[in-house]
Parts: sequence; C-alpha cells; structure tokens
Amino acid sequence: MHPPRTPRIHNDLDAFDGQGGFGDRRGKNDFATRSGWRDCRTLRFKIHRTEQGRQRTGMAVQRTRMAADRTLMAEVRTSLSMIGFGFTIYQTFESLAKSNVLNGGNAPRNFSLLLILLGMLILVGGIWRHIQFALELRARRAEMSTSGLIHGTSRYPVSVSLIVAIGLLIVGCMAALNILFGLTLFGGT
Repeated sequence: MHPPRTPRIHNDLDAFDGQGGFGDRRGKNDFATRSGWRDCRTLRFKIHRTEQGRQRTGMAVQRTRMAADRTLMAEVRTSLSMIGFGFTIYQTFESLAKSNVLNGGNAPRNFSLLLILLGMLILVGGIWRHIQFALELRARRAEMSTSGLIHGTSRYPVSVSLIVAIGLLIVGCMAALNILFGLTLFGGT
C-alpha cells in the first residue's frame, strides 16, 4: 500500500482551506476563498513579495555595476604596475648612464617605453569596455524602471574607478613623453 499523497504547496496560503485541511487548489471548495479572507491576505502577501522582488532586482543592478568597477580597478592595478615598472627601469638606467657607470644603447629606453605603452593600452581597453558596459547597464536599468521591475529612483553614480583610470592614462602619457622627448612636467632635470 502506498503512503497518502500530500499536495504540493507553493506557499502556506496556496492550498490551505482555512479549516485545518487542504481544499481544492483552484479555490471552489475553499472556505477562505469563499469568505474573502484568503484574497485579502494573499494580496497583501503578494504585494509584499513583489516589493521585495523589485528591491532585490535593483540591488542586483547595483552589484553588477560594482563588479564592473572592480574589473576596471584590476585593469588599473595591472597598468599601474607596468607603467611604474617601465618608468623605474628608464630612470634607473638613465641615472647609471649619467654617472658613467653604464654605457648602454637604447635597449633599456625602448623596453621601458614598451612597458609604459602596454600599460596604457590595457587602460584604454579597460576604459572603453567599462564605458560601453555602463551605457548598456544604464539603458537596461531605465528599461526595467519603466516596466516597473525596479524603482529606479536613485541616480546612477559616477564611477570613481573610471576617473582614476583616466588620470592614470594621463600620467602614462606624461611618462611616455618624458622618455621620448625629455619633457618634464614638474621641473625635473
């Protein structure tokens, strides 16, 4: 003999008939549905759950934006290391050449310039991808807001990581100009 089947319940209000038993899920034998009690309680429950869903969807958009910022920060770290290492190599070999300790050709200069340019290339690609993704995310957020899936009352914040990346790109350009043409911005020798 098989054990008695228990009804599948999606939540506690779906199948409970209000009299201690399980009624028809469509509601024709449901005391709570006939009396109107279930409709009011279910409506309040559904409104609460819909509001929670909107808040969670809005938070998911913010988490996605923050993930894009973290990705850009990783690219900034990589390019900062390459630009800084390239400029340090150049300055080290330049000081050794000025003190007549090392007479070298252009190999250290070219290698340093290559590292700086690769760091700048990583930054340009990261900035491009970040702006493209942010525009897509803003458009999707506006679409979700107009369809009522999220509230969309807060402004889309400015990406501080993007500002830092653009600043580092400018610093990289100045370092490359220093190596190529000997231009110094802050009065170095």
